[in-house]
Amino acid sequence: MIRAVDNKALDLSKEEFDYYLQIIKEFGENIFQNLFETEENTGFITLIKPNMNSTLPLGVIFFLFNVSLNQRIRDFEQMKAEFKLKMRAID
Repeated sequence: MIRAVDNKALDLSKEEFDYYLQIIKEFGENIFQNLFETEENTGFITLIKPNMNSTLPLGVIFFLFNVSLNQRIRDFEQMKAEFKLKMRAID
């Protein structure tokens, strides 16, 4: 489901969103500010860009890397399921 994070569309599962809320509770609402870019239509992370002049909790960076990977896996799984349906229709 696409959620608004740092005024950007971000595709997150329920579990990812719950963890996001925990991160916000622990580190504050601004922890994700200017930290990543997304593709507006899909909510997929296109770039993770930590500020070179400040420190960030490693968990925040790992969270974004994990979400980025999970987004692509979910997309691939959906494509695979659609392909299987088309192949069954051909048979």
